[in-house]
Amino acid sequence: MWLTILLASASAVLLAVFEPVTWALMAELAGESRATANGMLATSNQLGAMIGASVGGVVMAFGGFSLVGLFYLGAAVAAALVIGVKVRGIGALQAPVAGS
Repeated sequence: MWLTILLASASAVLLAVFEPVTWALMAELAGESRATANGMLATSNQLGAMIGASVGGVVMAFGGFSLVGLFYLGAAVAAALVIGVKVRGIGALQAPVAGS
């Protein structure tokens, strides 16, 4: 029980830092389409919480903890690949060239 309380507390502290930064960065990057960006971010957060819990329960029911671990490993790899493809074309995130 204490481990659950500790993990929930750590999660709450990390989210208290992460969420405001996410919303502020999104507002800065969105430019004039802030309302659309706000709506899309809020919708994706809610759908992710709802669908993620449902999928996690189904995976847990059919395969136990080991299948849940493999499922999330696959999701993390897929997310890293998507981010890698998206970031590759953004010049601002590339390292500066020496001498320029």
